[in-house]
Order: sequence, then C-alpha cells, then structure tokens
Amino acid sequence: MVQQVLAFGFGDLALNRIGLGVFESNEAAIRCYSKTGFRREGTLRESARVGEVYWNCHIMSMLRREWRQNRTDHDPI
Repeated sequence: MVQQVLAFGFGDLALNRIGLGVFESNEAAIRCYSKTGFRREGTLRESARVGEVYWNCHIMSMLRREWRQNRTDHDPI
C-alpha cells in the first residue's frame, strides 16, 4: 500500500517530496516506512498529549529522486 501511495504521489501527481509523521512508539510503522525508503528528518518532541503522557512524533520523508533510485524494473511508473 505504501508503494502505491508513493507511485501515485511521485508518478501521477509529480510531487517532489512526500512526508509523514509517526509516533515513536509505533515501531512497526517506522520499520515499514524505513524499508520503503523513507528517511527520518527529525522529532517533534512531546507533540501530542495522550491521557496524561506526551508522545514524540518522528518526521520522515522521501524525495522523488530517492524513490526513483529505489524502484525496481517491475514497479509501476
């Protein structure tokens, strides 16, 4: 699904950058995004309050040229 979003964003919409935010406790999502080629840019410290606790949010992104470099011949677009 992440690959399809990237293909749509970079291919159909001709975006140069796609970014996202993910809470640092969501390790499965961070692994997924990293394997897809997203890079961590920084952290918004204590950016969301959940109950009585504040959560950090990692900012990740990918550039079109990085997406092109990571694609294989059978990938769309």
